[in-house]
Amino acid sequence: MATCFSRPDLCAVVLLALLGCSDDEPEPPDAPSCPLESVDDPWRPVQIAADYRGVMVRFANGRAACWGNSGVCPIEKIPSQPVLANGIACSTLVGVVDIGGASVRQDGAVLVWGADPTLKQQEWETQTPPWEPVVVPGVPPLTSLSHPGDAVWGLGADGRVWSWGKITPWGIHHEVPTLSPELGAFQSFFASGYFCGLRADGTVWCFGGNKGGQLGDGTLVSRSEPAVDARCAFSGEPKPVAVPASNAYWGDPTASCVATAEGELWCWGLPERLPRGEDVDPLEAATPRPTPMPPVRSGVLGYNSGCAITLEDDLYCWGANSAISTAVAHRVPTYIPDAGKVEQAAIGEGFICVIRTDGTVWCGGIVTYVRPPGESYRWDIVDLSHITGKAP
Repeated sequence: MATCFSRPDLCAVVLLALLGCSDDEPEPPDAPSCPLESVDDPWRPVQIAADYRGVMVRFANGRAACWGNSGVCPIEKIPSQPVLANGIACSTLVGVVDIGGASVRQDGAVLVWGADPTLKQQEWETQTPPWEPVVVPGVPPLTSLSHPGDAVWGLGADGRVWSWGKITPWGIHHEVPTLSPELGAFQSFFASGYFCGLRADGTVWCFGGNKGGQLGDGTLVSRSEPAVDARCAFSGEPKPVAVPASNAYWGDPTASCVATAEGELWCWGLPERLPRGEDVDPLEAATPRPTPMPPVRSGVLGYNSGCAITLEDDLYCWGANSAISTAVAHRVPTYIPDAGKVEQAAIGEGFICVIRTDGTVWCGGIVTYVRPPGESYRWDIVDLSHITGKAP
């Protein structure tokens, strides 16, 4: 395992800990902080993220609400109802993981939280309670966050890749944030046992592990196993994927998808994670192919299922998720009319949550805080009125 201690001065002051959520009364809705988005309503939801059991929603004013049985919500007592994340303010971006996450403030500061011992290095240890926010030194303002496991990944304003933590599949462990300039610049990316990213010219580049066909090269052979170099920077040799010029990319540990400039949905990876029907050969699944469906603009993958949002703001999903239906897993894109017209979507284990185009938040599936016992497939509006001051 490669381990780096190149900046002990920074390590000594960092702790990956939980942001402070509280069951206390939220701040008055008529006093929003840091209006950051060009919208009339400062309490309008503008970003949604989920892990296996939790959800976080960021508002236009930089505040956030969270709920669910996971580390998404930074609070000692896990909240079943949405609460205001008091440790998150003036945020331009939030990201969540199974037991924590990260946010970026308007001033460019990057905050991390989480109880994962692989991220909480001994050199960073302090007496700070795990539910308090901590700023990570040495990181520029990030425009994208990814935290699929034991490491934190982000893109700087120039599109270059930053990372720190334990990259388990590759036996890499670097304790301080490091830049990987040789990878080039990306608009969006996913990194776990492999790395794939969308460049500004619309091309997609991948390298690393490939047991599920994640590299999109028609094989199951890993390529350019990554490492850390003398500067403790994550390194590898990405290669282009044979897909048309694309406007959006999204991935998870087993698959990747793009929305091409023509609105086509192309996916590749583990057969059971793809919207290609039953009995797909692994080598065929490892080769990118278009999926017949209405033109798409974006999507999300995770927890044995995936979704694509069309140019008409409709939600199509596939895989094993109770928000799709209570039937067996769907292997082709399935229209979800109960989701309504959708701006963004987030997938958890057995549930899907969305921000609708009218600014409301809805969740469907097993794990939603409004779900009566014994019911699974149903979509409900998430009541945020006690936080926003607006009727649901």
